[in-house]
Amino acid sequence: MEKFEIYKEIIAELINTGIGKAASILNQMLNEEIEINLPTVRILDHEQFMEWEQNLNYKEGFVVVNQDFGGEFSGQGMVYFPLTNGKTLINTLMDLNDDTFDDSFSAIDLDAIGEVGNTIINSVQGTISDMVMVESKLGLPTVTVKDELVSMIDHGQMCLVGETIFRAKSACIEGVVLLVYSYENMELILRNVEFGDDF
Repeated sequence: MEKFEIYKEIIAELINTGIGKAASILNQMLNEEIEINLPTVRILDHEQFMEWEQNLNYKEGFVVVNQDFGGEFSGQGMVYFPLTNGKTLINTLMDLNDDTFDDSFSAIDLDAIGEVGNTIINSVQGTISDMVMVESKLGLPTVTVKDELVSMIDHGQMCLVGETIFRAKSACIEGVVLLVYSYENMELILRNVEFGDDF
């Protein structure tokens, strides 16, 4: 197996650890059994991310939770859902039986999605920060509706992309966890993956 593929497997394990922590927190917050799976992890540069995003079949747009983190280990975390899946998530969390699709989101809707995204980003980034032994200071999350995501990423940045499946009650909701770093911080992660002995 190539070294890069080994890196991806270990990083996927780290992200899955953070996802597991997030699911546990959400279970307690919502008093509901939440399961979050992460079948695919990708490491992409700006151009590769742009190509990957163009191949997504999410033409209706996204609802995006975005959270910056600073300090020695800086970057940004995003959790996003296609609009239809975002609505399904809201209906599931709030026990609403609404099969009609409305692409508008109320302030309460956005707050609920923001809480879910914030929990996931904090848990995943916290797990990675612990691994590189550098503290990250997370800012407040923002929640927006976007037509595309590549404009939120600068040239010269690298992306960890985790495609997630979020299960709550009978609903199966697809989404993406996205962590964006500078090349330097991505190298820091990969160096720790290569030389760390805590995995």
